[in-house]
Amino acid sequence: MFGHQRCPAQRMPLAGLVDGRFSLVLSPFFRPFDRTVVRGRTHIYSSFWTALAASTALCAPLVAHAGPVTVTTSTSTALRTTTGDGQGPGNITVDAAGSITVPSGVAVTVDSDNDATLNGTLRNDAQNNAISVLINTNDANNSGRTITSNVILGGLINLPGPTTALATASSNFGVRFSGAGTFKGNFTGNAGSQITVGGRESFGISIDSIIDGSFVSGASISAAGGGSIGIRSTRTVTGNFTVNGNVATAGADSLGVLIAGNVGGLVTHSSSVVTGAQAFFDSNSRRVDAVIGGPAFWIGGSVGAGVLLDGNQLTSVQEQTITVPAGSPADSLIATEGSNFGAFRIGPNASSPAGNLNIGIRADGDSVTMRGRIQSATSTLAKAVKAMNVSGASTSQATILAGGIRNAGGNVDAVSIDAQATGFEIGAFATVPYFINTGDFVVRATDSTENTLGTTAGSGGGSAFGITIASSSVMNSFINTRTFTVDSRGRTFSATGLLDNSGTLTFFENTGTYEALIKSYSNGRAIAADLGRSTRNIDFRNSGTLRGDVIFGAGNDSFISTAGVVSGNYNFGAGNDNVTIRNTVFTGGVDLGAGNHNVIIDGGTKFSGGIARGVGTTTLTIQNSDVAITGGRRIETTTGSITGTSTLDISIDGQNATRPLIEATGRLVIDSSVKLTTRLSGLVTQSSTITVINAGDLQLGIPVAQLASASTSYIYGFQYRLAPTNRNQVLLDVTRRTATQLGLAQNMGTVYENSLTALAADNELFSVIAATTTKAGFEGAVQQLMPDTSDASLYSALRTQNLAYGVIRNRLAGIPRTSGSAAGTDYSSFWLQQLGSFGKRDPDGENRGYKIYSVGIATGFDQQFTPQIKGGMSLSQVWSLPDEKGTSDRPTRISTTQIDFYGRHQNGPSYTQAIFGGAYNTYKSERRVVVDTVSRSPLGNWKGYHFGGAVDTGTMIRLDDIRLTPYVRGSYIRTHENGYAERDGGNGVNLTYDARNQDSMRAGAGLVAQRRFVVFQDVGIEAELRGDVARALSGDPANITARFTVGGPKFTSIGQTPDKNIFGLGASLGVRDIFTAFSVDYDAEKSGDFLGHTLSATFRFRF
Repeated sequence: MFGHQRCPAQRMPLAGLVDGRFSLVLSPFFRPFDRTVVRGRTHIYSSFWTALAASTALCAPLVAHAGPVTVTTSTSTALRTTTGDGQGPGNITVDAAGSITVPSGVAVTVDSDNDATLNGTLRNDAQNNAISVLINTNDANNSGRTITSNVILGGLINLPGPTTALATASSNFGVRFSGAGTFKGNFTGNAGSQITVGGRESFGISIDSIIDGSFVSGASISAAGGGSIGIRSTRTVTGNFTVNGNVATAGADSLGVLIAGNVGGLVTHSSSVVTGAQAFFDSNSRRVDAVIGGPAFWIGGSVGAGVLLDGNQLTSVQEQTITVPAGSPADSLIATEGSNFGAFRIGPNASSPAGNLNIGIRADGDSVTMRGRIQSATSTLAKAVKAMNVSGASTSQATILAGGIRNAGGNVDAVSIDAQATGFEIGAFATVPYFINTGDFVVRATDSTENTLGTTAGSGGGSAFGITIASSSVMNSFINTRTFTVDSRGRTFSATGLLDNSGTLTFFENTGTYEALIKSYSNGRAIAADLGRSTRNIDFRNSGTLRGDVIFGAGNDSFISTAGVVSGNYNFGAGNDNVTIRNTVFTGGVDLGAGNHNVIIDGGTKFSGGIARGVGTTTLTIQNSDVAITGGRRIETTTGSITGTSTLDISIDGQNATRPLIEATGRLVIDSSVKLTTRLSGLVTQSSTITVINAGDLQLGIPVAQLASASTSYIYGFQYRLAPTNRNQVLLDVTRRTATQLGLAQNMGTVYENSLTALAADNELFSVIAATTTKAGFEGAVQQLMPDTSDASLYSALRTQNLAYGVIRNRLAGIPRTSGSAAGTDYSSFWLQQLGSFGKRDPDGENRGYKIYSVGIATGFDQQFTPQIKGGMSLSQVWSLPDEKGTSDRPTRISTTQIDFYGRHQNGPSYTQAIFGGAYNTYKSERRVVVDTVSRSPLGNWKGYHFGGAVDTGTMIRLDDIRLTPYVRGSYIRTHENGYAERDGGNGVNLTYDARNQDSMRAGAGLVAQRRFVVFQDVGIEAELRGDVARALSGDPANITARFTVGGPKFTSIGQTPDKNIFGLGASLGVRDIFTAFSVDYDAEKSGDFLGHTLSATFRFRF
């Protein structure tokens, strides 16, 4: 096994440092010395020089021939460099084919000025306190010293640890640097090497001694125990610190890489480091809960030359369309399951040295450059997550980055479920001069209950923060050139892109896409940047897409947008502020605080919103731009000029029209080239006069006569005029036309007049209705606000009744007995039917008509009680889908479960039969309101029932092979629908309905013609034709009483009245023998403008 074996004394195993003393295990012939038992082994303790002298006396050539030891096969003998090949210090090599397996202790110890190259397999089977490779910088007296060495790991290290999960620490180490001295040299873990460590609080590599050199780990490290760490450094590494091998620590609260000691050079990460484990389903479909990990990459010491998280500098989105250049490094990954400490973290921990933690500058000027991926996500509900954190511990242990952080084409992702998500937290006592994002930075707090395919609000969600800066920290500059998205879901939560509690940010620039997003139904707030605590002068710039509110502090701030799209409210505190909006689509508002301000809107800008002036002065300049005053806003200024090809589109809120829409305390100049239009955004219930413009000195270049014809509305009349007592005021008379003046029909007029309160609560919907200019457009809009006055629900109940009754009537003849004492009666039998129906009613006046589809299944049984009397019961389940004819604006889903009892008395050729039963109905509806670009979708969900019955009597007349059966029939049905309130449509459209009842009584007569064709003995084919006519003796119209949910009186809409005359035709073809019967039936019904078709298949067999 070993090379250079010269003397028997060389075969002596050297125990090394045991209990802090140097022990030498000698051969048995050294019996004259005293012996001491240590850990079950016989040891003779002596001083180093005594042991050295003894070994020299025994074998003089030992020192002269001391050298390396090489392992080429399997062995259980531990090695150390101080003994080398047994004759003295030497290098250790474990070839790829070699292996060392020890039951305890240490497999390989490096404790002298010798190298170790470990390409084979090292295994330690001790469950606790096991070490595979120990690099010891203490001497025999346990004092620190310097050893000069290089250690190369190219093979496998395996410490299985405990065979069962334990709650106590195992403290196993794959590789450990230990001692108070210095390791002078380099450690290299080559690509392809592996370290696997079991047990709680264990370590793949632990650096607990100074390394005067570089550290490179290309090893794949796995540590499954809770609280374990893949790579830990608690002492200084003077050179570079490189992690280019994958690290996975799957245990709870585990860490991937912890660099708590100082690093003199560059920290580079170019692999994958992952902590924790996602939830999954096992082979038995049982959920295995997620394991929450700790930070994946934690820098807790100073770094002299900065940090590089390497990658190809393309985001994951870009990689889908852009070919990665050849030779580019793969993206590094730092990921954790559910950690709120930050997947990537910089800041001191318990092992960090005292004093400030300083991160130096890389060659490109950054302290931290991120080119790969950083991710903190979770599959666990209500678990907050954080992707990045930079924090200090105190004023005397602050974290200071000399340069800033640059996300250079990388990805930063933080995704939570029903909890807060944070992208980057700058915690207390930290300095980060800047953050530059040229990659994709995405934070999402998702809602587990959200209907992602619709607009229904969920009950979960969480707040989302992009970057937060603690009050005791510093960040001066933020730049985004690509994608920065912060998305908060839920009803009450907010999304905040940047929250500066320190008041130190002075520069913000966006040239990419920067978005703070919330759902439309949320009462939270979308805030792009909250800088309100600042008293410094802020330079805020945009030329990209910027969504969300911006809150400024009390400095002399500047906002300039030179291109792109901006949406949100810009709120300024005290200070002299300058706002320039040029060549930009801007939607929102500018709210100025105390101070002297300048606002410039020019360069083809499309501005939609308002401007509020605080205490002080404001100078407004609008040139060659389109300005729309919307959302109940106003434009306030001290002086102003509107010139060039500008347009003013003034939106009037009739509910809040107490102040002028454009107000200047001084001179306001409006050139003759300016166009002015008017529209309503809030309800004007009756005639009203609104002050549109008020100025201290109005220079109006537009003739008032031209203003009078600038806007049109079908329901409102507009008339501009100058105030008779103040020529610096422009007034607008607004007159609403009533239902009578508009010539609306009864139902439409009722809804129009009673919808005003509701529309006042939905300005967006009202504004598009008020903007309609034609009768057809207006009536089409109001018609969508009306309740459903069709008789579709009654018809659905009638069809369900007819479907059930039809199969019973047609099949009560049953399967006849052809022999025995009961010949001529029917067998007891069971039947099953599948059915489908389609009907449509043409439009009638204000009723738009409808179409209805029905499918169902019915089953029943009957038996002969006496030769004359037969009875049975049936159960039917029918699903009906009525909808407005020709559109999909009012789809309804009706489910009907009906039970019926029936009987028949036969007296020769004559019969009388009766059927009665009841049904339970559920209804779900959607009313789709679409007016111009505004849509609302109120949903309904209610229940009801119906009951009824029918009686037939007739007689059979034989004409050779044909049987004619004339009959008369009477039927009755009554329906009840519970009252209900619509939801999710908004204040402008939701209706609350009263309960309603409808009934229908019919009487009529019919004729059935049948013929049987015998095929073979008792097997025959039966054909049938039938027709009937009925008269509705009573039938309620489908009136409905409702009110708009937000307020207003009840109103009744007159519904369709069923036609009095009903005609029916039908045919069937079936086959019958003494055991079974099968038939296919078709029936058609015509009643006024209604036409229905039914197709069914029935199978009957005897008991």
